[in-house]
Parts: sequence; C-alpha cells; structure tokens
Amino acid sequence: MIHLYNQPMKKLLLLLFIAPVIMFGQKEKIINVNDITQINGIFYFKLDSTLVSGKVTGKVSEWYENGQLKKQGTFKDGKAVGITEIWYENGPLRTHGRFKNGNKDGLWKEWYENGQLMAKATFEDGNLDGLNKEWYENGQLKSNGRLKNGKKDGVWKKWYKKNGQLMAKATFEDGNLDGFIKEWYENGQLKLERRFLDGKMEGFPRFWDEDGRVISEKTYKDVQQIKRDLPQTIACYKKDEIPILVNKFNYSGHHYKYIKKSVSWDVAKQLAEKEGGYLAVFETLEEMNYVTAASRKKSTYWVGISDSQKEGNWIWVNGKMINNNMLGYLENGNDLDNRDYGHIMLQRGLMSRHISGGLPKGWKGQMCVSGYLIEFDSID
Repeated sequence: MIHLYNQPMKKLLLLLFIAPVIMFGQKEKIINVNDITQINGIFYFKLDSTLVSGKVTGKVSEWYENGQLKKQGTFKDGKAVGITEIWYENGPLRTHGRFKNGNKDGLWKEWYENGQLMAKATFEDGNLDGLNKEWYENGQLKSNGRLKNGKKDGVWKKWYKKNGQLMAKATFEDGNLDGFIKEWYENGQLKLERRFLDGKMEGFPRFWDEDGRVISEKTYKDVQQIKRDLPQTIACYKKDEIPILVNKFNYSGHHYKYIKKSVSWDVAKQLAEKEGGYLAVFETLEEMNYVTAASRKKSTYWVGISDSQKEGNWIWVNGKMINNNMLGYLENGNDLDNRDYGHIMLQRGLMSRHISGGLPKGWKGQMCVSGYLIEFDSID
C-alpha cells in the first residue's frame, strides 16, 4: 500500500506509518506526493526518474498539509479501479465515483462545500454517457440533459438560480443543435426562438423584450449577400455581423426602422436608400423627442441632417449648437450638399442630440456607429 502526503505533515500522522507493515504480502510505504509524478499510471521519483515500485497496485491515499485526507483510491497494475473519493480541505466530501481500467465508469457525484449536491453524471469507458444534472449552491436545479459518447443528445434545459424559472431549452443530435432553441427572461417571458438543422441556423430568429413585444427579426440565410453589400474595405465592418431590426414604428405619416449594425455614415445612407427610405431627418423638436423615445435605443445610431440653408450656423431642432469639431467640415465651403452628417447618442442615461468627437479626414468611410435610423415618407 502506498500513502501519499503533502509536506509538511504532522509528525504524529507520519509515525502511524513509519514501520513497515505486511499486508497481503506487500509492504506499506510513506511517500511525499511532491517527490513523485505519474505517467500512464506509473509513478516515478522526480529526482532520478526511477520507478516507485513498478506499476502501483493497492490503495493510494493523499493528505492536505493540515492532515485532512484529500484523496483516496485503488490502483491495479498502474490503473485506477474501484471507488475514488476526494474531500475538501475542511473535511466535507467533494467527489465520489468509480474507475474501471483507468477510466471513469458509472455514476459520479460532486458536492459543494456546504454539502449541497453540485453535479451528477454517468460515464461509460471514460466518456459521459447518460443523464447529466447540475445544481446551484442554493439547491435549485441548474441544468439537465443527456449525453451519448461524450456528446449532447436530446433535450437540454437550463434554469435561473433565484426563482427556478426555465432559462433555455434546446435539442441536440450527436452534439449539434437540431430543432428549436428557446430562451426566456427571468420573469417567464419568451426572449428568443431560433431553429437549427445539423448545427446551422435556419429561417428567421425571433426576439422579444421582457414585456412580450417583438423587438427584432433577422435572417442568416445568405450571409454572403451581406458581405457583398458591406465590403470589408469599410474600417468598421465586422465579419458576419447581420443587421438587426431592433424596432419599427410610425409617426406623423412617416414610418421608421431602427437597424443595429456597425457601419459608417455613407454605408448607412446607402442601405437606407436601398430599402426605399433615407436616414431619418428631424424637422421638429417634437418629432425628434418622439422618435428618440420610440426607437428604445441604448447606443449611438446614425441619422441624417437637412441642409436647408447654405450659410449660417448648423443647429439641432432643439436649438443646441452642433459640436465645434464638426463646424469646420460644414462651414468651409466643402461641398455642403454631400457633407450632411449626424447621429444621436446616449449620455449619462439621457438622450442628447449632438455630434461626438473630432472628425478625421475622410471621416465618412472611417467613423463607425452601432446602428442607423431609416425614415420612410409613408406609413407601413
């Protein structure tokens, strides 16, 4: 029998095993675990790479520095067999399971330090196979599903920690998502729904807010078309990023769409025109306030500016002056008709209407914002 311990150990504990003891024809040995290493089930002394005593057969134990038993298991010809148990340093059992020919086999369990069951899983020949469950430290079920040859298979579910509300549900086949995947908010409201086939998304994903209102729809059917519409020569272009329709609404005979995607101003302008609209232009303070609130935006987006006067100061419809960094690009006779520019940003929780930052030369193809607002001259 081999006993492993971490240096230093209490002398009293050492004395229990100082004298050789004959058990089943084998001598019991005391070995510092820090002095050896294990390779393919065989223990070697680190100092000179000599074998501890061939392939280990018998019980192997390991202790913490405070004398608490850390790990105990059985080996046969250098391979773990039978029950293995692991404890926390302060005493509670942490892990319990069985080995067969060096591989995990059958039911394995793991606990939190407070004694609450953390996980339960079944193995076959070292691979997860069968029902797998996880719990939060408060006892609430965390996830539940089956594996086959180490891969997820069938229906998997996950729950919230606080109230036990279902968080997500998905179906797998041979480790790949296959079928519908759904997610819920903590209040029970459906959050999203997607369909997969052999691990690839199909059709139109749907998204809802916590009040049950549809907030966006997008398709992944033809990513290549998106790449052609938005070439990677645009500095802010993000590979495979799909435009998301965040919200749409009507106001005063006009229809609006808030699209979320990282684009430059001129690309946003092109995409708006491609849909038969234009980057939204606010003619009145009432329109600006309504549209800003109705879009439910949480980050910057592009809008247009109406260049109704060739001279004079540029101001927003709420009377605020445009940022001084922008004035040089608008007031110096630099093709004003093609220099219209603007966006809205969220600042300190309040909607403000101004231009942000300095504008480098060639700004139209370089500056990036996370979305754009399209306006149409008729109600949808």
